[in-house]
Amino acid sequence: MGNIQWEQTLGDLNFVNNEFKSHWLGVEEMPNGEYLSFGTQTVWNVQKSWLVKLSNTGNILKDTLYNFSGTLTNYFNAEGNIEFTPNGAYIVGHYQDISNVLAHSYLVYINYDLEVQWFRHFEQRTYNDLITYIKPHPPNPEYLFMGGFTSSDDVSNTNDEWFIVVDSLGCDVFGCSVGFEENIKEEVYFKVYPNPSTGIVTFTTNKNNIGGDLSVYNIVGEQILSEQIIDNKIEKDLSRLPKGIYLILVTNKFGQSDYKKLVLK
Repeated sequence: MGNIQWEQTLGDLNFVNNEFKSHWLGVEEMPNGEYLSFGTQTVWNVQKSWLVKLSNTGNILKDTLYNFSGTLTNYFNAEGNIEFTPNGAYIVGHYQDISNVLAHSYLVYINYDLEVQWFRHFEQRTYNDLITYIKPHPPNPEYLFMGGFTSSDDVSNTNDEWFIVVDSLGCDVFGCSVGFEENIKEEVYFKVYPNPSTGIVTFTTNKNNIGGDLSVYNIVGEQILSEQIIDNKIEKDLSRLPKGIYLILVTNKFGQSDYKKLVLK
């Protein structure tokens, strides 16, 4: 007993100037026998929620990053914050606002292809609101029971217990933020294509990013290009750059950031 059946290394192995960090938080076995690993990945202060689906023999089936709030910090919680269903999983996490100080909670439902079906955020007070666990609601299995704590925003700075009951679509008794997930996805939305590229690259973005900044970094953290975004479509010739992996960082005029990898070949 105790023999190793398989092992797997997750995350990006390029640690440069301590700026690319993978933080593993936990793993859960899914109903079909596969595994769901969750944590965060951070590149230059943009922290994304991170999911990896593994086969029952440890092979990586899918590796996906999420930026639910469009802010600098997103992360899934540790064990106890995933509830599986026959078709997907409810996952609880946190994000921090633009100030990168105040934390609020979210509930996301994904299918087993790790595609987001919907996203809800919850704020009880204007200070920290942290949901720390999720489980079926005993009287009605179609509902979910979530609990955690909320911090007062006055001079007492006390933490109070916080409980929420939501339905299968993440709606609580005080109303449902229908469509909120679509708004979140649009905040720092941009595309880079073709990717991989031989040098000519097109960046497309939405109106929320106009007035913000587009930056290109090489793998050692050196800034290669930086310019203001004045249109929702930008074409750049990067053929003069050496072949390799580059990071594209977009920061909109509200201070929200997101990044994508670009491969030049």
